Amino acid sequence: MTSCMKKIGCGLFVLLFFLINPAISRAEFYKYVDENGAVHFVDDINKIPVQYRYDLDKYKEKYDDLHPKDKALKLAEERRRAEKLKAEEAAKAAQEAARQRQLARQEMLKRVETKVIINGNQILVPVTMWTGYNKLNTLLLLDTGATVIVLHKKIADQLNLTPIQKGKIRVAGGNVIDSYRGRLSRFAVGPYKVENIGVTVIEHQGPKIDYSGLLGMNFLRNVKYTIDYQNQVIRWQAQ
Repeated sequence: MTSCMKKIGCGLFVLLFFLINPAISRAEFYKYVDENGAVHFVDDINKIPVQYRYDLDKYKEKYDDLHPKDKALKLAEERRRAEKLKAEEAAKAAQEAARQRQLARQEMLKRVETKVIINGNQILVPVTMWTGYNKLNTLLLLDTGATVIVLHKKIADQLNLTPIQKGKIRVAGGNVIDSYRGRLSRFAVGPYKVENIGVTVIEHQGPKIDYSGLLGMNFLRNVKYTIDYQNQVIRWQAQ
């Protein structure tokens, strides 16, 4: 075989090698801008019009200078990192969604449940009262036998409650004591707020107690509720 034929044979072998193994060839790209300002990317310089071949930018694929096996390993590693990051972000999103659902549930429970203190047959309910800009939080004893909300004078004085009409009231045990009527500008229990509600004020007599008056029927008759003695909450029901 002549040297010429050997050279031709070698050339054919190299050509066939690259055709059969395209992965080892370099993937280069060219960028040019045409007369209208449009940007083009091509993988063959012959695809570029002659007038644009003098001002080119050449690009290579990522890791294109590596051996094909190394390049494949690098790309696979990047995919794994991307998938791991995506999974972590999905887990964080799920945790945040769960947290938001829990917060929403807590807000809902605040609207439908009120934590109370139960001592034997006594149910002490947290309430909020206003007279103008004066605001006070306290506990009242739930009492379906009281026709109106009853406040102890000490609490009424803290609210600067204005007496409307003086009178007398009969209390448990049959005693008759001095009292006066007044009005709160706002009264709130759980999810309920009542404007301009009447109260009766009395001077508390006897030993110290843990509440500031009675939660009476002029409020209770307008709401529906059940008492969970085990969990010590009032559950308010829709009207």
